[in-house]
Order: sequence, then structure tokens, then C-alpha cells
Amino acid sequence: MEMPENPVVFPLASMTEVENFEEWLKNPVNNQPKCSVISSLATIGGHDTKRVTWNILSRMFHDDVGSRINWKGMNGKKSFNQMESKKLLLCWKRNCPLLLS
Repeated sequence: MEMPENPVVFPLASMTEVENFEEWLKNPVNNQPKCSVISSLATIGGHDTKRVTWNILSRMFHDDVGSRINWKGMNGKKSFNQMESKKLLLCWKRNCPLLLS
């Protein structure tokens, strides 16, 4: 069975979708499709790194989901710093495919 070019549909609209996406990212079988996701996210623009990062995150996560995630996981929120999704941003920022493995 052939995988679609970009097997992930953004924005992720629930925490269940986020958890499923995190598990998908952890699976080494998905390394090649991850490259498609990164390529797709890399097309999102902005005036500077901060704005591009904001734009990518707002594309990845629906507002309802984004409001339940923060960097450190404070106040009962999910910690983005501990998420596999963080690696997608690092790959974009560093243009480093080695982070996918």
C-alpha cells in the first residue's frame, strides 16, 4: 500500500490526534513520510524565525489544542519540549535530516 505524499492532516484538532501523531513520529517506519511533513511545513513563511515558528505551530495545532500545550507543560498542559513534534521544528530550523532518526 502506497502512503500519500503527506499522510498527516493539519491542524490537529484534538489531543487524541496529537497523541496519535506523536506515536506516528516515534515509529522509525515513518522516517520517509516525516520528510514529506517537514517539507510541507518548510513552505510556511514569515518575516523572521519567531513568526515562522508561530505560523508552523498554528498550522499544526488547532487553537483549542494549541491552548493545551506549552513549552514546559506548566498548569496541567502538555510539554512541547518533550514532544516528538518539537523535532519537526528543529529539522526545519537546522535543516538537519539526522534529527529524524
